[in-house]
Amino acid sequence: MPAAATQGLDLSANPLSAATLEKIKSYCQANRVHLGADAPPQDQARARMLYPTLADDDINGVLFQLPGTLDDISLHLTRLETEAQTLDADLSQWALDVPLQHPLHGTPLDEQSRAAEQVRRLSFKAQLQRCWHREPPQDAMNPQRLLIDTHVMGDLPQVGARFEAITELELVGDKSGMDVSAFLKSFPHLNSLSISGYALRDVPQVVLNTPRLIVLGLDDCDVHLSASSADALSGMSNLEFLDLEENPLGRTPDLSHMHKLTTLYLGHTGLTEVPPGLFSLSQLRALNLRNNLIREIPSDILELPTPLDDDSDLSGNPLSEQSLEYLRQYYVLTGNSLNVEEATVAADGTPLTPQPMRPSEA
Repeated sequence: MPAAATQGLDLSANPLSAATLEKIKSYCQANRVHLGADAPPQDQARARMLYPTLADDDINGVLFQLPGTLDDISLHLTRLETEAQTLDADLSQWALDVPLQHPLHGTPLDEQSRAAEQVRRLSFKAQLQRCWHREPPQDAMNPQRLLIDTHVMGDLPQVGARFEAITELELVGDKSGMDVSAFLKSFPHLNSLSISGYALRDVPQVVLNTPRLIVLGLDDCDVHLSASSADALSGMSNLEFLDLEENPLGRTPDLSHMHKLTTLYLGHTGLTEVPPGLFSLSQLRALNLRNNLIREIPSDILELPTPLDDDSDLSGNPLSEQSLEYLRQYYVLTGNSLNVEEATVAADGTPLTPQPMRPSEA
């Protein structure tokens, strides 16, 4: 039975047989709907200790979604209880292990700076634990999103816990944070990852090994693409959004296989050429290549099936006269100058008049 057909069905407070509960559990694992049924009371009590702020209905939902049968619930709860203890121990040790020197500059940290860093780490620890225990989320409209805007120094912690419920993770730093690889392994179900202001040096391998990602942002992270990371990045064919702005990439990523890409931000990355495959992306809507070293824009831009959004930007590049001519043609066709002022006038300075095609002509 499809989940839509059971909407509003409430089986709570009924003495359901074990066989019926088993069927409901199987149904819940497939459809994430438990029909209001109540899990065994002893399991509910243990789950409330792990997730003290969840409502009873949510507690039952968590229990019915656990893998396996009703008899397996107890084993999973034991694992989760151990995981909660391990998380606390791992984070406590990391919070105390404040570096003696600044991880980037190598300068000694005085007592006051180390004390301030410990406060930040304890705040980081508390936020992670609240998240794991599924306490009220930061974003009530999107409880699967976690934003960490605590600027800690050095590597993020490696913890022996999994944040199964989190699908969107955002990390904001001030270039004091460095390695995030071990930390990210605790988030197995991410489809959206945004990291800003971390000294990553390259795209972490754990990110490149996350095929379900549809949103990836690594802006201002000192990313220099190696040959292997550039190759692996080009294979992330499920991406719909990619932001690598403000990074000295060193290599131009190949986008030929990113057929689902709708948004691309590569501004201020030192690019000297348009990424291969860019203008073959039929879903592309927003493009930012501003403030690079690109001279040549291919005529393929005129073949895009849908005009780019008005906030798309190719300004700040030393474009050749032929490239400007293509942009002039694009401006006349779409009314969008892509923020390149020279595209709005002919080579002799005569203002151009856009003549956008009507939808029936596209």
